[in-house]
Amino acid sequence: MSDDNDDTPTEQSIRKRLLEAHRSGSLMEAVEETCRTAAIAEEGIAGELAALHNNGTIDIVEAFSELRKSEAGFIFFGVRAVFEHALPEIEHDVLPVIRCVRHLVHEAGDDLAAGTTISHFIMFLQQIPIRPKQALSSIKAEPELHDLLPATLIAGYKLDMPEYLKEALQLTKAEHADMRRQAVFALSRIEWSDENKPSEAVYAALEEILSADTSDEMLATTARTAASLIKYDPSQVDRLIDLLDSAVEKGGDQSIHASASLLAQVDKHMPEALIEKLLTHINRVNPEHKGTIDQIDYAMHRLIMLGKIDVAIYTLEVLIAEKVMEPDAFDSVLHDIQRDATLLNKAATRWLLNGNASLCRTAAFLVGGGHGANVAAEVDPSEIEMTDARGVVFLARKVCGYFFTDPVSAASMLLSLLQLAQDNQTRAQIGKLILNPLLINYPGKARTYFNERRESCTAEAQEVLRQIDVALDEYFQALRSIGDIPELYPSQAQRESYQRHHSREMDRSFKEAEKKSVFLGLVTKQTLLYGRTSVTYVRDGQGTSHRQEIPLQEHSMEFEFPRMVQLDPLGLEYQLAVFRAERWQE
Repeated sequence: MSDDNDDTPTEQSIRKRLLEAHRSGSLMEAVEETCRTAAIAEEGIAGELAALHNNGTIDIVEAFSELRKSEAGFIFFGVRAVFEHALPEIEHDVLPVIRCVRHLVHEAGDDLAAGTTISHFIMFLQQIPIRPKQALSSIKAEPELHDLLPATLIAGYKLDMPEYLKEALQLTKAEHADMRRQAVFALSRIEWSDENKPSEAVYAALEEILSADTSDEMLATTARTAASLIKYDPSQVDRLIDLLDSAVEKGGDQSIHASASLLAQVDKHMPEALIEKLLTHINRVNPEHKGTIDQIDYAMHRLIMLGKIDVAIYTLEVLIAEKVMEPDAFDSVLHDIQRDATLLNKAATRWLLNGNASLCRTAAFLVGGGHGANVAAEVDPSEIEMTDARGVVFLARKVCGYFFTDPVSAASMLLSLLQLAQDNQTRAQIGKLILNPLLINYPGKARTYFNERRESCTAEAQEVLRQIDVALDEYFQALRSIGDIPELYPSQAQRESYQRHHSREMDRSFKEAEKKSVFLGLVTKQTLLYGRTSVTYVRDGQGTSHRQEIPLQEHSMEFEFPRMVQLDPLGLEYQLAVFRAERWQE
């Protein structure tokens, strides 16, 4: 027979431990320790707590009403989970339970697990049919408990749908604004079906709200509820879409956030008319509202996954251009575009041709930022009329201006343009841009890229590349023929001073990058002054240390620096600035 010291404690020993802890004022600590050390699930401990509660030994509702996340630290959610499992099994007055549940939800804060207690509260109410009615009366008497109105109505729906639907509709006209909003939200949580569709009274209530309540919170909730009802009655789809459209049109930032959140749930069953309305409204987003922008980012990802590529790219184009947004705001969907060469070519070509500075920076981000660097890209012929020589040269200049720091990306785009060009004059102008600024600044990787692909090019393109190669050789030969000019070389003291300055700048930059690293929080940082291996000691389950040696490996990164930054920095910057500032005029 087991006692309190056994590895697998009995129900009796756990009950005794919990009771002793309650008497000493350390019940929460005992619950956490039992969950962590005993070979028993949370449900088992919850059962013992429920038994102690029901026999009057411990009032767990009162005990958990005092639980504080700030005091419990990391054990809060584990201890709260035990209460959640015990809740449906206990006997207790409804009002104190409502207050306790509300307290535990609020203590959880913005954590994604904050609302898990609600489902167990619904189960508690369903255990006895009178409980939802008692809860509803309590909430009406204390409107500050409005948070739990939807849960109460949901529990009531399962027991007596007509009665509690009537209550919900009446509460949409309540004097307390939060009560009205929660009642509208509860309408979206009814388990409607083909046999039990929303009644005319539901639609009329939502339409009445639009004319009576202009608060942004209520309009956002109404929009969400209208969207949730669409799938239950095809005959009312147009009516509900118009209702949602009107609600968001009247609303502000919260309504726009609701539109973005709904669009982030887009799937093949969402009506096209609804998608169009939501896309229209998200164009009003405030670019400073990161939460809404994140929802839009994910919505564009979903649209691309559904094959609605043109819609996604056009929406991004409008948002980035009109809201002057930086590309990292849409990091996720831009990563989707980066991974698909066809999409990458389409977006880069289209946005460079547009000429808008924000769109051009986003195109540069696609080939050189985010999850990739120096990505090869090609011109999408469907986005440009190749017989328009002015447009072709304009695109080539934009490539030089914005892709300059990613020479392979610039080389690949210019090469594809060179092969698609329709006349010798256009090819010659592209060739001049390939020579200067690209190859004069990057005679390494960029030149290698052209040479490796020359044989697969058209005869006309090969001739242009041959002429560029000759011109580049002549340029460097002319430079070498000048000889050394001592006056152009910095002194040893100047070089050493610059090296110290550069070292300090790199050190500062490295420390700033470290602050944003997600890895430093997971590993221990060590600075090795000398050695060939790193030695660590790892303890096994028996407490024995094992020596592990990790050979140190060489790690290097090559970066080709633009030559003209050293020779003519102002001239180079001016040249690139002109390319970037140019706009297309019909």
